[in-house]
Amino acid sequence: MTVSNVSAFPVSHADYCAKLGWYLVPIPAGSKGPAHARWQQRALSSPQAAEQFFDKYPTHNVGLLHGVSGTCAVDIDDVALTKLIFAELGIDFNDLMQSAPQIVGRENRGKLLFNAPPDLVTHKISWPVEGDPRKTQVIFELRAGAVQDVLPPSVHPDTGRPYRWEGRSIWDGLPDLPSQLLTIWREWDNFRPQMMSACPWLKTEQRPPSKPRTNGSSVIDAFNAAHDMRSLLVQYGYKQTGKNRFLSPNSTTKLAGCVVFDDGRAYSHHASDPFDERHSFDAFELWCQFEHSGNVKEAVKAAAALLQVNPSQPSKTGSAEEPTEALFKRIGIDDVTPPVWLVKSHIEEGTFAMVFGQSGAKKSFLVYDLACCIATGKGWHGHRVRQGAVLIIAGEGHGGLNRRLKGWEKYNQTNLADVPLYGNERPLILTDDADIGALVAYIEDRISVDGAPALIVVDTLARALGSADEKSGADINKLIAALTGVIQQYKCSILLVHHTGHSEAAQHRARGASELPAAVDHEFRVEAYDEEGAIAGTLFTNTKSKDAALVEPVIFDMITVGLGVCDEDMVEIDTLVPELRGPAHDPADDTINPITVVVDEDRKLRRKGTVKRADLVKEVYVTLDGSRKQAERWVRKAIERGEIDDFPRS
Repeated sequence: MTVSNVSAFPVSHADYCAKLGWYLVPIPAGSKGPAHARWQQRALSSPQAAEQFFDKYPTHNVGLLHGVSGTCAVDIDDVALTKLIFAELGIDFNDLMQSAPQIVGRENRGKLLFNAPPDLVTHKISWPVEGDPRKTQVIFELRAGAVQDVLPPSVHPDTGRPYRWEGRSIWDGLPDLPSQLLTIWREWDNFRPQMMSACPWLKTEQRPPSKPRTNGSSVIDAFNAAHDMRSLLVQYGYKQTGKNRFLSPNSTTKLAGCVVFDDGRAYSHHASDPFDERHSFDAFELWCQFEHSGNVKEAVKAAAALLQVNPSQPSKTGSAEEPTEALFKRIGIDDVTPPVWLVKSHIEEGTFAMVFGQSGAKKSFLVYDLACCIATGKGWHGHRVRQGAVLIIAGEGHGGLNRRLKGWEKYNQTNLADVPLYGNERPLILTDDADIGALVAYIEDRISVDGAPALIVVDTLARALGSADEKSGADINKLIAALTGVIQQYKCSILLVHHTGHSEAAQHRARGASELPAAVDHEFRVEAYDEEGAIAGTLFTNTKSKDAALVEPVIFDMITVGLGVCDEDMVEIDTLVPELRGPAHDPADDTINPITVVVDEDRKLRRKGTVKRADLVKEVYVTLDGSRKQAERWVRKAIERGEIDDFPRS
């Protein structure tokens, strides 16, 4: 960041309120985010309140709440790349830097502050990482609305140094957001493709349009090469609402459910559309439907006359063209290919998976753990994953979802802010054509940034069905068809979270129509593990793997993680994060019963004389070939059960 004149820190936090009219957000020391769940409602607006609070808590950091303060920030994460984008937009980066006060926490990064209208919302631009397009990097953000930014003299948690002001003085008043930036802010979706095109390693040469093939090529191929899908759609009454999105002429939803892909084919989710058949179609099929009422034979003859192509004309090699596509081919043993795993040994790429269990069995905790691992590229409890974008379609408890992800982030010491992990902002009914169309449209919009999603999580199936009946084979088949279309188009995996039935007999299978478990490629059961002689935990069992061997059942412990956020009674909120304990053992087998091992080892050490708890723990984890943490739990459980005496013992 460029330094012009450096403005002084405020005399006190109260000056921010008194002189500038800002709303302040208290932030615990060593953090960049508020601790209270309702922090927006607890912002400090009066000088007296600010002075009293920060006199009482002098080590707290402080943030600026933008929306109610009438402010916004241009948050620059990479100066050099932001310059490229602004140059593409016709904005002089150096002039912009000199026009506003700057908050600097780390070198080569900073925030420019401006006055702003209250209706702005936050946007950010991310590019794929050069050399690894599966990962993304944030270039800059336009921050406004119900968000906060840390102010000096707060201490940066990573550097341990205070934030500082640079550029023009804040006491002269903030400048208004430049009109150019305001326009970009309000028309973000229109400007975003231009900002993406500034990425040097994403630029590709434009290939000239292909010429129609005649000699030795099919009439249909020649027709498709000569006609543009988008133009044809407009010709037949489809309304273009975006570069690749169209609204069917007879649609009543007013949601663009027809999408055009890069290869020129299209896919429609409109129930009123003649192409709502769960497969993509090409320009010839579109023309055939509207010009020849779907009569393929008649359409081929008409296209041949239009293009002056002889459908039976021999190719240059002398072979006659086949009139139809071959339905079968000879299968050879050399066609065998190894599986491509999304999660090694558990879920293959481009497959349909399901996790089911009773309510309260901790299914979602395990699924979100897996989702975070895929989004970050972190191995899932010893199993390699392929990193990629993850979409979570949560039907309920969005607040709970955020808490679980924050807990995972803290426990794994990983920042999820910059990884391609996304949650839905409204419910999606996956048996509804419009919602499936909206899902496809979102994927198309994001595909240039994150690539096609590696995983889509549906939590829970019951919520995603809406008014459809999970016991109805017809409704379940409709869901399967819609999701299978998404899987085939984007080669992604879809993971459903589902429940068991309530009766004792139904505890070991997913509830509802049998069509669902029959359709999935991978299936996993989650249940409480509290057998006699074992420590309570969560049992994870692979109950189906279509083309691979089942993996052995394992046990997870749910670890409580504090979030550093308090409720209205100032009680810290916590959540659970799964931790692998190890393989599931049969408690009936005393040779591997951990409690029995604890008792035996305790008896051996007691006969030798003086014994310490640490000695017993060591003997247990060596005997069972486990971890020290596991052994400590087993010893603690044996003490609680009265199997051995408590320590210390002399």
